[in-house]
Amino acid sequence: MCPFADPLQPVSKLLDGYCDLPIQPGDPHRAVARNLLAEHRLSADRFKGFTAFAGDMPAFEQVHLALERYQTDQVRPLSGAGIEPAYERDDNAENRITLGKGMHVGTVLNLTRLDNVYREGWSTFRIPQFEKYVQTSPRGAEQVNDFLNDRLTDAAQREPFLEAILLALSRFRKSKRIAAQRVRPTWVAEWDSLRPFLEPDKPERWLQAVGVPSDDPAWVAVFRYPVWRRGKPMILYRPTQLDAGWYAHHFPSPPAAPLESGGYAMYLRQDSEPPSEPSGWIREYLHRQIDFSIEQWRDAGSLLRMVRRVGGALDDQRRHHWQRLQEKYGTPQILGWMASCP
Repeated sequence: MCPFADPLQPVSKLLDGYCDLPIQPGDPHRAVARNLLAEHRLSADRFKGFTAFAGDMPAFEQVHLALERYQTDQVRPLSGAGIEPAYERDDNAENRITLGKGMHVGTVLNLTRLDNVYREGWSTFRIPQFEKYVQTSPRGAEQVNDFLNDRLTDAAQREPFLEAILLALSRFRKSKRIAAQRVRPTWVAEWDSLRPFLEPDKPERWLQAVGVPSDDPAWVAVFRYPVWRRGKPMILYRPTQLDAGWYAHHFPSPPAAPLESGGYAMYLRQDSEPPSEPSGWIREYLHRQIDFSIEQWRDAGSLLRMVRRVGGALDDQRRHHWQRLQEKYGTPQILGWMASCP
């Protein structure tokens, strides 16, 4: 039984009650409630640890807040806290995965979201490319994109500047001077499953494939790297809703899915998109953040583009994914696990 669906747990009744309310189109609360009730990938010990961390959850808003706090404090702990990320602990051992030699994974990095890294690029790390970066909040993503546009649209500057970004990101990740530094996970996709979605002239599809919406324009880059290094495997983890936090675009994988397949990223179909997106399943995993290199970017096809927007109707996207799971594993299997969607 999925731990959150155990009728002996008070949170089960709370989640069930929320799912029984009249449908509010695109309600992320309802989506996360359904996901938690169907989250079979949690061990009894990890669920116990979460509920002890969360404390009393008498109303749905407390579940929301508990997921956000858990994601911040346990999945992305402060580097100085001296604790392992939640997904690396023994109570999540059943989700550990080692892929075979010769296999690769890929990830799509949103460069526009690295404002905190760029702010430290000159003031802390003295990397020349960031000397003129000045935070002008509240312009937010627009201000970051103005800075990136001048450098990434110029073919002569693009690769050297991306190298500078990766250097700043590496130093930021390892800095002991940044008090708020956290041990962050990287969400990745098995490369052969991701590759068919990486058309160079359709960067929106890169984010659609890995299930990541973007309300604002964003610069994104793709990286590819092997899961074995120096004769040792990289330990990957099958993600759970606890690792995703309060994120309605995550969709749990069904019990029939083998451990090695990781999770199945939900393809974000656009509102007007015909049902002709690339076939296949994106197999997703997560691991502790690593340094990225310019060689990994080149190995992914030197893919670096501006994405205008990735949205779509959440309910339709979830229903489409749920129906595809029925086609793959059979309707009885899926309905016995998640009876309705969205």
